[in-house]
Amino acid sequence: MDRGRQGWCRHFTRGEFHVRVSAVLVSLAVVAGVGQPVAAAQLPSPNTCAGNDTSCVHAWGMGGNGALGDGKAQSRLYPEPVPNLPGITGIGGGLSAEIVAVHADGTVFAWGSAGLVMPGGQQRNTPLQVPALSNIIEVEAGYKNALALKSDGTVWSWGDGSRGQIGDGQEYGEGGTNVPQQVVGLTGVVDIASGDSNGYALKSDGTVWAWGENKRSQLGNGVVCQDCYSNVPVQVAGLTGVRSVSEDGFALKVDGTVWTWGANASGMLGIGEPSSTFRAASPIQVSTLSDVVEINGCGQNRYTRKSDGTVWSWGPNNSGQIGNGTLYGFQRAPAQVSISDARGLGCGEAYNGYAITADGSLWSWGSNIYGQLGVATSDPRSTVPVKISGLSGVSKVSGHYFGALALVPAP
Repeated sequence: MDRGRQGWCRHFTRGEFHVRVSAVLVSLAVVAGVGQPVAAAQLPSPNTCAGNDTSCVHAWGMGGNGALGDGKAQSRLYPEPVPNLPGITGIGGGLSAEIVAVHADGTVFAWGSAGLVMPGGQQRNTPLQVPALSNIIEVEAGYKNALALKSDGTVWSWGDGSRGQIGDGQEYGEGGTNVPQQVVGLTGVVDIASGDSNGYALKSDGTVWAWGENKRSQLGNGVVCQDCYSNVPVQVAGLTGVRSVSEDGFALKVDGTVWTWGANASGMLGIGEPSSTFRAASPIQVSTLSDVVEINGCGQNRYTRKSDGTVWSWGPNNSGQIGNGTLYGFQRAPAQVSISDARGLGCGEAYNGYAITADGSLWSWGSNIYGQLGVATSDPRSTVPVKISGLSGVSKVSGHYFGALALVPAP
């Protein structure tokens, strides 16, 4: 899932530029009418999803973009269930608050603000089934885009197609499609990720394939260009033995090493390189990390979990999203987050990190402009992880644009 569109300048607002303007985001959002900043409130009694046969989705944060899925526009400090959505096995949120969820029966539901991802092309504040999709086992959301992985190893894409993000070999100009299309030339796919106008797929042979935008070398195929993209998948150069992939240019190998490629804005490559104009056209190793078992990327921040339960992060720190008690500046090499015994990771497009601990509880850190932390406080941020009350047995977490989602078992 990623950020920055419509031109070169827009991309860099997700990094250094946002450090300078983040103080104005609240007032801008209110003027734009996208929601109201949160205020302190009493935490309600724990919510349940009675009648759900497997798992249910809890949502919190901004409400004006439809991301809460409850038909209301009010932002919310604490998690509550998305109504009438039982049996969910996977979730994904994107930069434009496009939300996708996969049901145990292989169908997909969508809600939120990105019209092209929604059935009918309009913002949805309640879930609606995406037509023409079945046998889906994984979903991901990007910027006005979504991806779905079928059980047969094929990948399907829909949303904005202006920079080749659909991956079907077609040119969409300034538009796209809200009807899922098969990404061409991909079979045997076992993992997917959606990024800044990009799609990524990991095949069963351990190779990674990418399509979409490449002006920051996020395709990882060794090509450097100022204004180019690919509307079909290309192989990420020299990368084999991969276990999982995340946005944008972020991969974990089976040997526990971590590899990144693309732009280094705000230190997002994690290699300690001080120049934000440096770019890696093909993967390079984050040499200070080993024994990593999980990765997650959002915007220009990167998060990793080691086998010992520690979490490590890097990138911009304008809202404390590094999670080690510091604020501002750029963390250009991995730093340890102030949490232990982590068993799952998530991150948000608006400067947030999330961790699931071994007891099934959920912890959050970073920005809280619209209640992304999921705790009953009006504090604008937390530079260290805080526990989200009222949730237990959390299995998955996904952040998005000023909000988050958690997957929990039904009672």
